[in-house]
Amino acid sequence: MAAPTSSRPVVLALSNTITPAIAVEILPLGLAVNSIYLNADGETHDIVEGPFDSKLHGTPPYKYMNTLVGRYANRIAVKSDGHKISKGGYEGVVNVVKNESDKVSLHGGSDTLDSMLFETLKLPESKLFSETELRALHATDYAHQLFTATLGDDHNGFPGTLRIEVLFT
Repeated sequence: MAAPTSSRPVVLALSNTITPAIAVEILPLGLAVNSIYLNADGETHDIVEGPFDSKLHGTPPYKYMNTLVGRYANRIAVKSDGHKISKGGYEGVVNVVKNESDKVSLHGGSDTLDSMLFETLKLPESKLFSETELRALHATDYAHQLFTATLGDDHNGFPGTLRIEVLFT
Protein backbone atom coordinates (compact mmCIF):
# COMPACT_ATOMS: atom_id res chain seq x y z
CA MET A 1 0.00 0.00 0.00
CA ALA A 2 1.27 3.51 -0.82
CA ALA A 3 2.62 5.57 2.02
CA PRO A 4 0.39 8.35 3.33
CA THR A 5 0.65 11.41 1.15
CA SER A 6 3.20 13.90 2.47
CA SER A 7 4.60 17.08 1.02
CA ARG A 8 7.90 16.62 2.87
CA PRO A 9 10.89 16.49 0.52
CA VAL A 10 12.53 13.15 -0.18
CA VAL A 11 16.34 13.23 -0.18
CA LEU A 12 18.35 10.51 -1.91
CA ALA A 13 22.10 10.34 -1.34
CA LEU A 14 24.95 7.94 -1.92
CA SER A 15 25.04 5.59 1.04
CA ASN A 16 28.65 4.46 0.81
CA THR A 17 30.31 7.66 2.07
CA ILE A 18 30.27 9.72 5.26
CA THR A 19 29.56 12.92 3.33
CA PRO A 20 27.75 12.06 0.09
CA ALA A 21 29.37 13.43 -3.04
CA ILE A 22 25.93 13.88 -4.55
CA ALA A 23 22.37 14.06 -3.25
CA VAL A 24 19.02 14.96 -4.79
CA GLU A 25 15.98 16.53 -3.12
CA ILE A 26 12.61 15.68 -4.65
CA LEU A 27 9.34 17.38 -3.74
CA PRO A 28 6.35 15.00 -3.86
CA LEU A 29 4.24 17.88 -5.23
CA GLY A 30 4.69 17.47 -8.98
CA LEU A 31 7.85 15.43 -8.38
CA ALA A 32 9.86 18.63 -8.65
CA VAL A 33 13.60 18.13 -8.51
CA ASN A 34 14.24 20.93 -6.04
CA SER A 35 17.98 20.50 -5.53
CA ILE A 36 20.94 18.44 -6.65
CA TYR A 37 23.74 18.87 -4.16
CA LEU A 38 27.35 18.27 -5.13
CA ASN A 39 30.04 18.19 -2.46
CA ALA A 40 33.49 19.15 -3.68
CA ASP A 41 36.53 20.53 -1.89
CA GLY A 42 34.63 20.78 1.39
CA GLU A 43 31.80 22.88 -0.07
CA THR A 44 28.24 21.97 -1.04
CA HIS A 45 26.81 23.34 -4.29
CA ASP A 46 23.17 23.19 -5.43
CA ILE A 47 23.26 22.95 -9.22
CA VAL A 48 19.50 23.06 -9.93
CA GLU A 49 17.98 26.24 -11.33
CA GLY A 50 14.79 27.13 -9.54
CA PRO A 51 13.31 28.88 -6.55
CA PHE A 52 15.18 28.83 -3.25
CA ASP A 53 11.84 28.49 -1.45
CA SER A 54 10.32 25.12 -2.37
CA LYS A 55 6.82 26.53 -1.74
CA LEU A 56 7.21 28.63 -4.91
CA HIS A 57 7.05 25.57 -7.17
CA GLY A 58 3.69 25.66 -8.88
CA THR A 59 3.61 29.47 -9.11
CA PRO A 60 4.71 31.56 -12.10
CA PRO A 61 7.41 31.63 -13.37
CA TYR A 62 8.27 28.28 -11.74
CA LYS A 63 5.03 26.39 -12.48
CA TYR A 64 6.54 23.82 -14.85
CA MET A 65 10.18 24.08 -13.76
CA ASN A 66 11.80 20.73 -12.88
CA THR A 67 8.43 18.92 -12.53
CA LEU A 68 6.41 16.34 -14.40
CA VAL A 69 3.80 18.18 -16.41
CA GLY A 70 0.79 16.24 -17.69
CA ARG A 71 -0.42 13.47 -19.94
CA TYR A 72 0.79 15.60 -22.78
CA ALA A 73 3.86 17.84 -22.74
CA ASN A 74 3.22 20.84 -24.99
CA ARG A 75 0.11 22.42 -26.47
CA ILE A 76 -3.09 20.91 -27.87
CA ALA A 77 -5.67 22.95 -29.72
CA VAL A 78 -9.07 23.16 -28.04
CA LYS A 79 -11.75 21.85 -30.44
CA SER A 80 -15.50 21.81 -29.88
CA ASP A 81 -15.77 18.22 -31.16
CA GLY A 82 -12.56 17.01 -29.47
CA HIS A 83 -9.69 15.04 -30.95
CA LYS A 84 -10.46 11.49 -32.08
CA ILE A 85 -7.72 9.01 -31.18
CA SER A 86 -7.24 5.30 -31.81
CA LYS A 87 -4.55 2.75 -31.03
CA GLY A 88 -4.48 -1.02 -30.83
CA GLY A 89 -8.19 -1.35 -31.54
CA TYR A 90 -9.20 1.19 -28.91
CA GLU A 91 -10.81 4.48 -29.80
CA GLY A 92 -11.54 7.56 -27.80
CA VAL A 93 -12.03 11.29 -27.89
CA VAL A 94 -9.83 13.79 -26.09
CA ASN A 95 -11.73 16.90 -25.06
CA VAL A 96 -8.89 18.99 -23.69
CA VAL A 97 -9.42 21.64 -21.04
CA LYS A 98 -8.39 25.14 -22.02
CA ASN A 99 -5.88 26.67 -19.67
CA GLU A 100 -3.37 28.75 -21.63
CA SER A 101 -6.00 30.56 -23.71
CA ASP A 102 -9.47 29.93 -25.13
CA LYS A 103 -7.87 27.99 -27.97
CA VAL A 104 -5.02 26.11 -26.25
CA SER A 105 -4.49 23.47 -23.58
CA LEU A 106 -0.94 23.54 -22.19
CA HIS A 107 0.57 20.31 -20.77
CA GLY A 108 -2.76 18.50 -20.73
CA GLY A 109 -4.92 20.90 -18.76
CA SER A 110 -5.17 22.97 -15.64
CA ASP A 111 -4.91 20.31 -12.91
CA THR A 112 -2.03 18.13 -14.09
CA LEU A 113 0.88 16.18 -12.67
CA ASP A 114 2.83 19.29 -11.68
CA SER A 115 0.14 20.09 -9.10
CA MET A 116 -0.45 16.54 -7.81
CA LEU A 117 0.95 15.18 -4.58
CA PHE A 118 2.65 11.88 -5.45
CA GLU A 119 2.66 9.00 -2.97
CA THR A 120 5.74 6.96 -2.13
CA LEU A 121 5.77 3.23 -2.78
CA LYS A 122 7.98 0.39 -1.66
CA LEU A 123 9.44 -1.46 -4.65
CA PRO A 124 7.36 -4.67 -4.16
CA GLU A 125 4.20 -2.52 -4.42
CA SER A 126 5.00 -1.54 -8.00
CA LYS A 127 2.47 -2.58 -10.61
CA LEU A 128 4.37 -1.29 -13.64
CA PHE A 129 7.99 -2.43 -13.13
CA SER A 130 8.77 -6.04 -14.00
CA GLU A 131 10.11 -8.54 -11.46
CA THR A 132 13.39 -8.58 -13.42
CA GLU A 133 13.71 -4.80 -13.15
CA LEU A 134 12.93 -4.86 -9.43
CA ARG A 135 15.43 -7.68 -8.77
CA ALA A 136 18.14 -5.75 -10.61
CA LEU A 137 17.46 -2.69 -8.49
CA HIS A 138 17.54 -4.74 -5.27
CA ALA A 139 20.96 -6.08 -6.31
CA THR A 140 22.44 -2.56 -6.12
CA ASP A 141 23.11 -0.38 -3.12
CA TYR A 142 21.74 2.72 -4.84
CA ALA A 143 19.46 5.04 -2.94
CA HIS A 144 16.06 5.02 -4.59
CA GLN A 145 12.45 6.07 -4.19
CA LEU A 146 9.40 5.01 -6.16
CA PHE A 147 6.48 7.42 -6.49
CA THR A 148 2.97 6.90 -7.87
CA ALA A 149 -0.10 8.88 -8.89
CA THR A 150 -3.26 8.04 -10.82
CA LEU A 151 -5.21 10.20 -13.23
CA GLY A 152 -8.80 9.03 -13.57
CA ASP A 153 -10.82 8.47 -16.71
CA ASP A 154 -11.78 11.81 -18.31
CA HIS A 155 -9.28 13.73 -16.17
CA ASN A 156 -8.84 17.02 -18.10
CA GLY A 157 -10.76 15.44 -20.98
CA PHE A 158 -8.47 12.44 -21.57
CA PRO A 159 -10.04 8.99 -21.85
CA GLY A 160 -8.83 6.11 -19.69
CA THR A 161 -7.31 5.81 -16.26
CA LEU A 162 -3.55 6.42 -16.19
CA ARG A 163 -1.34 5.03 -13.41
CA ILE A 164 2.08 6.62 -13.18
CA GLU A 165 5.10 5.22 -11.40
CA VAL A 166 8.33 7.20 -11.31
CA LEU A 167 11.57 5.78 -9.97
CA PHE A 168 14.40 8.02 -8.82
CA THR A 169 17.70 6.26 -8.25
